[in-house]
Amino acid sequence: MARWLKVFLFAGGVAVLVVATLPWWLGTALRPSLQSRGVTFESYERVGYAHFRLRETVYRANGVRITAESVETLTPLAWIVQRLRGAEPAIKVEGWQVSRLGVTAAEKSAPPHAPQSTLSSLPDLQAALRRVTPRVAYWLPRVYLSDGELIGFGPAVSIASADWRNATLSVAGLHIAGHIITAVVTPTDDGAITLVAHTADDATRLQLAWTNTELKGEATLWTQPLRFAARFTAHGWLPAEASLVAAHWQLPAARLKLGAPYAQVHGDAQLLWRDGAFDFSFNAKAEPAADPKTKAPPFAASGTAHGTLRELTLTALAVDAPFATAKLTAPVTFSLDRPLAAESAELNVEADLSKLPWLADASGLVKGTVSVNGDTAAARQTFRLDFTNFSLPGFAIQKAQASGALRWPWLELTSLDVQLDETSRVQAHGSVDWQTRELTGVALQAKLTPGWFARWLPAGTTWGSAEVTATMDGPLQAPRHQGSLKIAGLQRPPLHPLL
Repeated sequence: MARWLKVFLFAGGVAVLVVATLPWWLGTALRPSLQSRGVTFESYERVGYAHFRLRETVYRANGVRITAESVETLTPLAWIVQRLRGAEPAIKVEGWQVSRLGVTAAEKSAPPHAPQSTLSSLPDLQAALRRVTPRVAYWLPRVYLSDGELIGFGPAVSIASADWRNATLSVAGLHIAGHIITAVVTPTDDGAITLVAHTADDATRLQLAWTNTELKGEATLWTQPLRFAARFTAHGWLPAEASLVAAHWQLPAARLKLGAPYAQVHGDAQLLWRDGAFDFSFNAKAEPAADPKTKAPPFAASGTAHGTLRELTLTALAVDAPFATAKLTAPVTFSLDRPLAAESAELNVEADLSKLPWLADASGLVKGTVSVNGDTAAARQTFRLDFTNFSLPGFAIQKAQASGALRWPWLELTSLDVQLDETSRVQAHGSVDWQTRELTGVALQAKLTPGWFARWLPAGTTWGSAEVTATMDGPLQAPRHQGSLKIAGLQRPPLHPLL
């Protein structure tokens, strides 16, 4: 091919690329291209010659919905030119939200994608990140997110800003569970990944290093250290070994909302995990001020336990505090899979909610007993729980009592009796087989009057009394049920004329 023809074709290709990526009709080309990949947007705007902005962008797949009020970046040609020159083109996303939704019928019926390699362990995940991160960092050197939310993945999370730059992710203003957190995730030259995070008041700090099969780190809570370490294998997500140790910690009693006469609280806690089983122990003690005239009721708690993810053996538990007492007379085992032999034991718990320092505006007495009637075949565990004048903000009951028994695989609720107020009462009983997941003989009876429910009813709604009966049997996920509802003297406010 003649040289002039090669030059002509090259120049023509460049011209076509330039014309095709001009911002005047880029929006027209983007809409079908992005839509084929599940991305839609409401409008396209030019921002000067080299930038464009998409409004109200939406992407949904596999039960996850991602939206953004605004996405702004360079046109493709300007992006490539800047990247080849070593500059850092950026994407700016404002008002974004990631929501977890149910999988639609269309997504369920869609043909399966081509098989992809699956991640089976933490080392696999780090190896994949090592392969992918350099490529992503080269073509996406800078991504800036602002005003974002994560919904449906547990507690609601909002993020003021997140900045991805040269493979480092910095998050600021992460709001979760009433705390504001700042975090930085950074890859190191040796392939490790580090995480440094702290709360806005700096009361809690975290440093974590992830190197292939190991996680090691240290957290600080109110200046008290908490050390942890874990070692993973090439298969599975659970660690082969792990430890979490809080040794010789000491805090002012006021920090734990314990008032006078207590001055200091000290103790230890340790959790060890090895080959699918754990051992846990803790102890804590509160002490009054050094003044010999100061007297304080005892405040001490200790306990030990061991087990697996399916079984727990509580070997010792003792609590002696002004607001609660608990005592275990012998080890007790709880299992989700099998009957267990055990020696006879009893766990007694009693608490006065009005004296609990961690619950504001709470009151009432709670008493509970778990008894184990041991034998050589299978232990029978019976329980009873009583509430008297129980109240929390916005919720109160006069008294309640629940009793039952566990003889594997049957869990029987012998009696549930709740006295809501002077005239409202709920009663229930029944049993469930945890192996077959079936209900048997479940019945509910209730007599309700409007007094206890008045706060949730439209103004002016009342009735004389309501009687409810219901029964259930069969599979736990889809039980057979029947019942009745009788309401006497119902009066409600008139509907709006337009309705």
